[in-house]
Amino acid sequence: MQWFGPDGFQIESHEADIRAGGVWRFDMIAPDGTPFSNRMDFLRVEAPSLIEADHGRDVDDDPDRFRLLVTFDKQDNGKTVVTLRQMHPTPARRAVVIGFGAVEFGAQTLGKLAVHVAGKTGDAAARG
Repeated sequence: MQWFGPDGFQIESHEADIRAGGVWRFDMIAPDGTPFSNRMDFLRVEAPSLIEADHGRDVDDDPDRFRLLVTFDKQDNGKTVVTLRQMHPTPARRAVVIGFGAVEFGAQTLGKLAVHVAGKTGDAAARG
C-alpha cells in the first residue's frame, strides 16, 4: 500500500494474503475520490523471483480478469530487473486496457516501487 498503484492513487486494502492460494482485495482510489475495486488471486508466489496472479474487479467471475506475472531478475551488478506482464482474455480487452493508460500506470507503479526500495536500502545503509 505504501507504493502500489499509479501516481496520485491511494490503496485501501480490505484483505491481503500474499501467498499461493491467497487473495488481496483492495480499492484503488483515484485522485478525484473514485474507488475502483480490485482483487488479486495469487497462483504462485516464489520469493524472491516471481509473483503470478489473476487480477480483476472484486467480483466473482469477472470477464475482464487478466493474468499478471511479475518477475524479479537479479543482475550481476546487484540490481534487479522487475518485469510486469499482463495477459488479457481477448485482444479487444487488451486494447481497452492499453487505451486507458495501463502501460503508463504500470510504469508509474514501478517508479514508486523503485523509490520505496531505495528508501529501504538507504535506511539499512544508514544503520550500518
